[in-house]
Amino acid sequence: MPKPEFVVNGKFYEQGLAEARDSRLSILLTQETIDNEDIWINYESEETELKVAVTEAVVDHLLAECINILRNIE
Repeated sequence: MPKPEFVVNGKFYEQGLAEARDSRLSILLTQETIDNEDIWINYESEETELKVAVTEAVVDHLLAECINILRNIE
């Protein structure tokens, strides 16, 4: 049996149900965003990952350069 607020003139009010669903979804998403805000604004791990990636790229480049120099010496 549908809730009385979704029945208008004896007919099921589908738009009312959809609006209620959208409203509840909005509330849930807002709460989820608030609960996880600290994860979204914590850039420390991302910064560390980027520094490691840049360091690896520089080391790879330097190693390749050293190998080329040593090959030219022979």
